[in-house]
Amino acid sequence: MLDFVQIGKRIQDCRHVAGLTQQDLGEKTELSPPHISRIENGSKKLSLESLVAIASVLHVSTDYLLFGKPDCQSPLNELIKDLPYKEQLRIYNALATLKTNTRNI
Repeated sequence: MLDFVQIGKRIQDCRHVAGLTQQDLGEKTELSPPHISRIENGSKKLSLESLVAIASVLHVSTDYLLFGKPDCQSPLNELIKDLPYKEQLRIYNALATLKTNTRNI
């Protein structure tokens, strides 16, 4: 059975790591900030469409949001798998920035 309180907590944690407000996440997913708030506190079940949109914006897998499972294995995941998820996401964001900056040179 799905634990919507834990799902909401993981969404909130990822949103904070990504530096987004509920307003920001709502705009990017076409969900209202109050709806995001209810999802994050577990009082509202989210639809499959909302789950996929949120995961996409936060650059996490739906498996992570639903079950707390890390993303699929890759060489980078093997290197950082022992780090807390928040640290893994920070490394991901730093690499995304580096990739963007490298392409702009």
